[in-house]
Amino acid sequence: ELGSNTGAYGTIFTFFWILLSIWVIFVPMAFFALLKYISPSLESGSITFLADAACRFLWHDYNTSIWFWDIIDTMRKIFLTGIIIFIDIENGSNKMLRLAVAIVVSLLYMSILLAFRPYKRQDDYYFALLSNLLLICCFAVGIILKLCSEEA
Repeated sequence: ELGSNTGAYGTIFTFFWILLSIWVIFVPMAFFALLKYISPSLESGSITFLADAACRFLWHDYNTSIWFWDIIDTMRKIFLTGIIIFIDIENGSNKMLRLAVAIVVSLLYMSILLAFRPYKRQDDYYFALLSNLLLICCFAVGIILKLCSEEA
């Protein structure tokens, strides 16, 4: 029986929950811990070996005052690609609630992006705005397609 938590299915199910909690909870926490540890180095401008070699991908593209931006972006990505699946588990793929929540989260992120302007380079900032706008458009098209298929 597929619904039971015994045997191979139970093992896979347990493994899934362990990996999901690592990804959703521990990865952003590890990013934050690393960035918090190297933040004095970033703010003073004397970049340490750890900050340059191991953590450069987390802070290099962002303004020094917003060293934590990658954590916000990572949490948004995790939410839009994984956590949103847990909204309305029974009928979620047949309803528009997930798409509406995704649009709200994307609009909230876009307004925060507009307010804080975290990127050092203007072209990175414009690219982030454009990609988020296109993502919102994709979610809106999903709602439109769902409405059209219900009318047919």
